[in-house]
Amino acid sequence: MSETRRALLTIIEQPDLMQTIKTLPAPVLHKLVVHVGLEDAHDLIALATREQLQLILDEDLWSNSKPGQAERFDPTRFGVWLEVMLELGSHFAAERVAEMDPDLITAAILHHIIVLDRGALDLEAFTVGVPSDDDLATDKALESNLTYEIDGFLLVARRHDAWDAIITILVELSTHHHDFVIRLLERCVHISMDQVEDSGGLQHALSLSEQLEEDLAADREARRAKAGHVEPRAAKAFLQLCMSTPLDTKNSLPIDPMTRAYFREFEPSDLIESKLPFDLLTALIDNDESTKKAQKRIGLSNEHWPLSLAIDEEKDDALRTRCVEELAYLANVILAACVREDKQRFRPNEAAEAALAYANRGFEHLKTSLHEVNIVTLFRIGWHLAHEVANPSIDHEVTKSPSKSEWGARTK
Repeated sequence: MSETRRALLTIIEQPDLMQTIKTLPAPVLHKLVVHVGLEDAHDLIALATREQLQLILDEDLWSNSKPGQAERFDPTRFGVWLEVMLELGSHFAAERVAEMDPDLITAAILHHIIVLDRGALDLEAFTVGVPSDDDLATDKALESNLTYEIDGFLLVARRHDAWDAIITILVELSTHHHDFVIRLLERCVHISMDQVEDSGGLQHALSLSEQLEEDLAADREARRAKAGHVEPRAAKAFLQLCMSTPLDTKNSLPIDPMTRAYFREFEPSDLIESKLPFDLLTALIDNDESTKKAQKRIGLSNEHWPLSLAIDEEKDDALRTRCVEELAYLANVILAACVREDKQRFRPNEAAEAALAYANRGFEHLKTSLHEVNIVTLFRIGWHLAHEVANPSIDHEVTKSPSKSEWGARTK
């Protein structure tokens, strides 16, 4: 038995498991699912709440090839999720799908299939008479693709992966959530027919890439913004702005549009304390060999940095809270737009250290106080100093982690 599976079984055997899992913040549960492996995480998925699952899918179904780029929906990963849920039973899978965001389900299904009104197709065939070239092309497209009819709708495969899973779940939904599946398929028909008409026929529409992501992406980003995530392109724009930050300012700079948008949308919330053994979580998520090597290479230790000491010694609770919130924002910027020196993405603890390092560089440069300048301004100056010295033309999509010399001296 693998160490990962053994650790998962240790979690599953915890008393009050259901309540324990439900109290986990969704990002922590998602990390646990990823570490265990989605295909082996059935027990965790079975216990996740509707809200947790929505946030996990927001994180797991989208990706980009490089930090700073827009994230795109991954239909293959969605298919894997359906197949994993089906291993818990078709009824379970259908219930979970029925709870999902309708926009997500519509867009995800239409990445895999086109939905046609069977009755409308038959009527057209009856009234047209002699088949045209377009009719023959349509017949050929239908014959060469997987199809399935359900409740008067004809489903035609765009791609074959997850076809069986989608059909199984739709049939189950038709039995137990008939109104839901009818609304879903009617919506799919409307969008599918627009695609067919715009592309010049079914045979062309079947090969089109999906164009339904914009609204879905906007809804996803709105949910993620509330939790403190930074959209990659906004993060990249903020770091580009840092390169033009004046280095001689003694006071806080005007709040830039990216930062203003972040704090307008962000909704801080108190994390519910979980009974899950966090030593075990740490072992699962943060202490694998790659992380240990990265932490050793970066050599982070911040307790003696002047900025850390200033924040710790600050008597104004509101000011200290604002500093922490701004550092969290900057860490999310680094997560969204940067990679480490080894071209790997930052982990959250590394991003937090790097954000503090850049802000500390600005703090030492200005020799000011927290009452005169905010953390975002300090970061902007620190980033400008570090990258002006390191590489004036640096591409922020591949931003290396700062070296000790770039951060400025540490107090011992």
